[in-house]
Amino acid sequence: GAASSNGINEKLEEVFRREIAAVAMALAQQHREMAEQQIDQVREVVGERVQGELRQTAEQLQSKVESFEGNLDKSMGRFELGVDKILSAAGGAENKESRRKPVERG
Repeated sequence: GAASSNGINEKLEEVFRREIAAVAMALAQQHREMAEQQIDQVREVVGERVQGELRQTAEQLQSKVESFEGNLDKSMGRFELGVDKILSAAGGAENKESRRKPVERG
């Protein structure tokens, strides 16, 4: 009677404990796997965003460098024109002075 039903209750309790422990372990494993998947997704999204931002920054820098090079070319062109004007003006002044040389009388 009572002793045998006590033994059955203990066996049932042990089975329930094992089942509950197995379910808890399965849920913990599932939780870990889901967390790993989420971490991988976050890494992927962050990686894509960082790559996108780096690409955008590189494009902006390239644009700035090209603009700077263009401005530098224009400035050098203007500088060279200025030098040419100065040299031609100086050359013209030398020619005028050579024309003004007094005729030597002797």
